[in-house]
Formats: sequence, structure tokens, C-alpha cells
Amino acid sequence: MALLLYQMGEVDQQAADDVSTALQKVKTVFLGGYQQFRERIFAQRKTGEYPVTPQEWLKVSTQAIDTVLDLNRAVSRLADSGLGLVKRRSETQLWLTSALLLLGLLLAMSGIAGVLSKTRRIEHFETTFVSGIETKDLTLRLPAGTVDELGHMAKAYNQLSAQIETLVTQSMSAAVSVANAATKMGDVAKQTQSGIQIQQLETGEVTGNIDQMVVSIREVAANSNQASGLANQARQQAAEGMGVTQDSISAINALAKDIQQAERVMHQLETHNQEIGGIVAVIRSIAEQTNLLALNAAIEAARAGDSGRGFAVVADEVRNLAQRTQESTQEIESIIDRLKGSTDEAVVVMKRSSEQAVESVSRADETGVALNAITESVNAITDINALIAESTEGQVTVFSTLSQNMQSNILQFSQISSMSADQTRDSSVQLGDAVGELQLSVNEYTVSGRIHNKLQAAKYAHLAWKARVRGFLDGTSTLPQDEAVSHLHCDFGKWYHSADAREYMNIPEMAAIDRPHEELHQVIIEIVKLKGQGRTEEAESLFQQLDALSSEVVSLIEQVERHLGVEVAPPKSSRGDAFTKAVDDVLF
Repeated sequence: MALLLYQMGEVDQQAADDVSTALQKVKTVFLGGYQQFRERIFAQRKTGEYPVTPQEWLKVSTQAIDTVLDLNRAVSRLADSGLGLVKRRSETQLWLTSALLLLGLLLAMSGIAGVLSKTRRIEHFETTFVSGIETKDLTLRLPAGTVDELGHMAKAYNQLSAQIETLVTQSMSAAVSVANAATKMGDVAKQTQSGIQIQQLETGEVTGNIDQMVVSIREVAANSNQASGLANQARQQAAEGMGVTQDSISAINALAKDIQQAERVMHQLETHNQEIGGIVAVIRSIAEQTNLLALNAAIEAARAGDSGRGFAVVADEVRNLAQRTQESTQEIESIIDRLKGSTDEAVVVMKRSSEQAVESVSRADETGVALNAITESVNAITDINALIAESTEGQVTVFSTLSQNMQSNILQFSQISSMSADQTRDSSVQLGDAVGELQLSVNEYTVSGRIHNKLQAAKYAHLAWKARVRGFLDGTSTLPQDEAVSHLHCDFGKWYHSADAREYMNIPEMAAIDRPHEELHQVIIEIVKLKGQGRTEEAESLFQQLDALSSEVVSLIEQVERHLGVEVAPPKSSRGDAFTKAVDDVLF
């Protein structure tokens, strides 16, 4: 028997170690690396700048998915191992009990045949055997005060009964631990599903931002292409302007030369005017002298009388001619003066025009230099716009691929995680049901410390209620309304309000159990009612109260156990402790 229990314990410990290793990987890869990687992405969702590549995202998400799958497989193996272990232990002890009882019966019969004087003791042994089998009372002991065969047999029977009683007690404790672990598995599955839903929402937001960024990048690319086209037009116009400027410079230079030539002509005209003025002065002097001579001739003709009358006429004509010449000379001088004024003014204008032409040539040269600079800048802008357009097109491809990969990978990860969470939840429900059957089986046996057994059964029952209601809300199990009884009609309630429990009501924690216990059953009844009416959200809200009440009831029961000096935690080598510790260390 010792060898068999040792082998079963080794199988269970290996399964627990596998779960612990898988949970540690989840903590390191999924809760550590993957969550940090995801937070880096979500931290940049408002800016749209994601510091990842599709290859990095695919690698990290694949590793996270693998750890979740490994955990699910390890939990399944552990659940199978735990159930098999408990079942094998129970079956082994029952078989051993039956075999040893049969052996004892045969020995008793042999003793009756061999020693007639021991008939009464053998009959007492037989009565004890039959009573122990019928009532499943493991507290019955045989008198082992003698040193004969019957005494040795009684001692062996008592030792075997004590071992079986210890095993049944440990099975009760293990059932509570496994039920607690199953409840935590259900909580983990629920938290995982909630996290997946939040992740899907955040992923949708991230991919939406990426899609918006892709649209913006495409707009930038289109604007860059448009700007490049406009820059090309500007470059062409600048080139045309440069040509026009060069033509203007040539025309202005030619005009400057013409103005300079005109200025020289005006200076020559001024010189000619001065020469004409000198000639006019000579003519005026001649006209004045002629006029004086004509006047003298007229005087002389008057003195000559009739003989000088003809000469007087000639003298008058000469004088008139001299006057007209003098008048014409004055007009010519006036014209020459006006012409000189106009010439001087024209010379000034020509000089100013020449200076302006030189300045225009200088400015035209500056304009040419500026147009050259503009042309070079436009060329640079054109090249930059081309690079921007090419780069943005590449970014559109990269981010489109990233968005598709993120959607595909996260969808795949969410589906696998959801399936894993569902399997974990189903496993926890199945584990809880199996432990419930085990609890019912071991409760049929009578062992020492009945109050401890009742408290252990109560802890399991109210941990199991939480798992059953969780499965009922998730649709993975049923919970008929007739099973949702009040706190007075459940097994613990019947014992709690019986005479057997009154002697423990002086313990404050024992008396305090009644209120949360009653509220817990009221909440269960209300949840079943709401779910039946289709009011699932209200039922989910009440489940939070059920969780708190269940924890309060279990905590009070454990305080009562401590008050009674009962070891609350199961032995360190038990299967339930190994699994619960693995879950607590990594996830809680």
C-alpha cells in the first residue's frame, strides 16, 4: 500500500510541477514581455507612431499564444492526474478495507475452529467488522489487550482503520483545496476573457488609428506629388522668367546705348546751337549797321531834294529790309534759346535715363541671380517632394501590412486565448463536479473530529457554489431552481441549525457565519431567477456579491477551525496544496 501511494504521489507531483513551469512561462512571456510589448503599442495609439515591425509583433504574439496553450495542456494533465489520484486512493482504500476485513473474518473463523475458548471475542470482532462495513464508521476499534493471535489481529485492524481514517480526512482536505483551485481556475478564465475583450477593443482602436494614419500618409503622398507638380511648373515659369529677364537685360542695355548716343547727339546739337547763335549775332550786327546806313542814306537823300528822291526810296527799302532782318534775327534767337532750353532739358533727361538704364541693368542682373536661386530651390523642393512621395508610399505599404498582421494575429490570439479560457473554465467546472462526487463519497464515512469534517464539507460546498454559479452564468452547466435552496435546507445549514452545532455557538466566528451564509443563498436564488428571466447583466452584477459572500463564509469557517486547533492548510505533500500553491504563486 505504501508503494502504491508513493507512485501515485510521484505522478501527481510531476503534473503539479508541469503546471508551475507553464504558469511561470505565462508570467514571464505573456504577463511580462507580451504585456509590456502591447503597452508600448497602446501608449502610442494617439500619436500614431508605433515602434514595432510586423515581424516583431508576429514573433511576440506567437510566443504568448504558445505559453497559453502550454498552460492549458498542463492544467488538463494536472486535472486528469488529480482526479485519477483521488479516485485511485479511494478505490485502493476501499479494496484494502474489504480485503483486510475479509482476511480478519477468515482469521476469526479459523480461530473459532481452532480455539473454542475465543468464541466470544471472535463474535465481538465479527460484530465490529459488520458494523464498520455497514455504517462506514472508521472510528470503531477492536480491543487489542491480549498478545495472542486475536490481539495481533485486532492491533493490525486498528492500525489499518486509523490509516484509512487519516486518508479519508486528507481526502476531505484535498477536496477543499482542489475546489478552491478549481474556483481560482474559473476566476482566471473569467479574467482572461475580460482581458481578451478589452484587448480586442484596444486593438480595434489601434488598428483604427493605423488605418487613419495610412489615410493621412496617402494624403501626404498625394499632396507631395501635387506639390512636386506645382514645383515643376514653378521651375518652368522661373526658367521662362529667367529668359525674359535676360531679354530685358539685353533690351535695357541696347536702350542704354541708344540713350547714351542720343545724349551725345544732344551735346552736338547744343554745340551747333551755340554756333548758330554766333552767326545770328553777326547777322543782327549786320542788320543794325545796315539799318544805320539806310537811315543815313535817307537823311542824305532828303538833303539832295528831288534828285535824291529815288535814292531815298531805295534807302527806305534797305532800312525796311534791315528791320525785317533784325526782327527775324530776334525770332531766330528766341527759337535758338527755346531750342537750347529743350536741348539742355533733353540732355538732363537723357543723362537721368542713362543712369536709370544702368540701374535697371543692375537690378535685372540681381533678378537673374534671384531667379537662378529660385530655380535651384524649386529643383531641391521637387527632389524632396519626390523622396517624400516615395517614402510615404513605402510607409503606406508597411503600415497596411502591420495593420493586417495585427488584426490577424490578435484575432488568432484572441480566439486561441478564448478557447483556452473556455477549456480552463470547463475543466474547473468538471473538476468541481468530480470533487463534489468525491466529497459525497468521503462524507459517508465516520471519522474522528466530526466538527472538522463538517467544516471541511461546508468550505467545499460554498466554494463549489461559486464555481457552479459561474458555469451556470457562462452557459457551460445547468443549475435547476429547485437546487438553489435556502440557507436552512443546504447540508451545512441543516447541521448548523441542529443540536450538534449548538455547543460551538459560543465561538464568535461560528455565530457570525449565519448572516453571510443566509445572504449567500439568497443571492444564489436571485441569480437563478434573473438568469431564467433573461436578465443576464443583473445576474452578473449579483455574482460579484456572491464572490464576496463565499469568501467571507470560507474565511469565518477557517477562523473557527483555528479556534478549535484544527490545521487549516492541507499537508504540504498533498496534491491540492501543490496545485493551489502553483496558481497562487504565479497568478495571485
